[in-house]
Amino acid sequence: MLITLAETLGRTTLNDEALTLSTGTGSRAASSIGRFLDDDYQLLDPFGVVGGSAALWTDLEPGLYRLNGQLATRDNENDDIAGFWDKRSLRTVRFSQLPLEQRQNSTVWHETEPTSFYINVPYDTLGLTILDADNSRGTSEAIIESIERVADLQFAPVTPTEVAIAPNWSLGDVSYASLSTRPDELRIGTASANRAISTISRELTGDYQALADYGVEGSIAQWSVPNGEYAIEWQFYTAEDDWDRDAAYFWNGDAMELFAERSVATEQVSATRWQSDWFTSTVEVLDGNLTFVTLDTVDGADFSQLRIRSIEQVSELIELPLLEWSFPETSPSTAPTTHDPILGEPPWPYPEYPEVDMGNDWQTAWDLGLQRPWESDIGMNTGTTWTHGYVYPSYHLGASYITENLGGETVGGDWDSVDRRTFFLDEGSYLNAYTDPNAITELVEFHPDGTINAIATVEYGPRLQTWLEPGNYGLSFFTEGDGAEINTALYWSNSDPNYAD
Repeated sequence: MLITLAETLGRTTLNDEALTLSTGTGSRAASSIGRFLDDDYQLLDPFGVVGGSAALWTDLEPGLYRLNGQLATRDNENDDIAGFWDKRSLRTVRFSQLPLEQRQNSTVWHETEPTSFYINVPYDTLGLTILDADNSRGTSEAIIESIERVADLQFAPVTPTEVAIAPNWSLGDVSYASLSTRPDELRIGTASANRAISTISRELTGDYQALADYGVEGSIAQWSVPNGEYAIEWQFYTAEDDWDRDAAYFWNGDAMELFAERSVATEQVSATRWQSDWFTSTVEVLDGNLTFVTLDTVDGADFSQLRIRSIEQVSELIELPLLEWSFPETSPSTAPTTHDPILGEPPWPYPEYPEVDMGNDWQTAWDLGLQRPWESDIGMNTGTTWTHGYVYPSYHLGASYITENLGGETVGGDWDSVDRRTFFLDEGSYLNAYTDPNAITELVEFHPDGTINAIATVEYGPRLQTWLEPGNYGLSFFTEGDGAEINTALYWSNSDPNYAD
């Protein structure tokens, strides 16, 4: 049966047999769906979608839920997305990941077999959305025939926790505003107390010049927090009248990520001041520090501020997976290992069309074999290097490396938009994977009962980190472009989640 819907948005129909969500005519913009699910216009920005439809259930009892139905598409690229929202994050399944068959009596529609999706609902909310990726060509559907709670959660969810907005450490023009008319604010600015970009660069990287291209001066605020995902309520306020100048960045421990730009401050509040709406955005902390930097990007003539009025931890970095799906009689019972590479180092230059491909589905995926953490790999060197169809030892403990072409023709003449490989762990280990900016990387687990469990997805790099128990696993790389070379490094450790030899 269908649990009573709280609300729908876009092109949706509900009758006695099923709830259907569709892209195409009547769907809504991605920003509207983000606001519908979480009051966040930017929620879907990382997924490269243009619009779709959504349904939202609220006041649910936490637990494991099963959705029975089908996914169908007539998008020739098969790259549209079904998304599942649980009040913390949006997990996605692309149609290119799914086994699709031509619909009976149709030449344009392709669909899955009747499918069960298992979704952990840790709080009280479940959202379902069907999304057009990149463009609105073609139509895709999610047809849901029943939803039911089938089990208790097998993990303790993180209770959203407020973080005090006063930072543990700051540098430059950082002030706390205690306000009588609205919530208190932390202001990270570029006024008279700010610091030179060389000083900011030294504090964050140890190198005076590493961040020189980002601006000329600014300020830092930093909170010491557990690793995880954080929701930030923020506003950009500025006296800069040039819309192409000044910005705020999130420092992820390795690099600057653009967080807010001057151009969002469109409301003029005085002759020389502008401000944005209040937004809520999420960031992922991997190094124990939540760090924001506001910069004058060209000169110090006018000031800008990133204003923050709430910080909330919404999830841990490592949790049990949100989403699992199974297909009758189509999934392997163990990781398949039928695709053989060419042994030995490749010729130089690399051949444009190697004799073998990495494998476009799980039945033809190349098998990495046994992967061992470096602490247990001494004397074994079980890591491997795949380079354009050739495989040879990596000679580094607890590490494997992958280089492959994606977004071109396969050996058989088909279009190569996905490459897959499998591996086996006989010991629990942290995976620290440096993923590629040209590809979408997904990690899955194979179960003996035939189900495939989606563990994590990284959209266009830079890194995937998680703990894995012993078992069979697979990695998929997808691309939405043409002729990309992808490079991935996998590092294993039983004690250090950041190990990279």
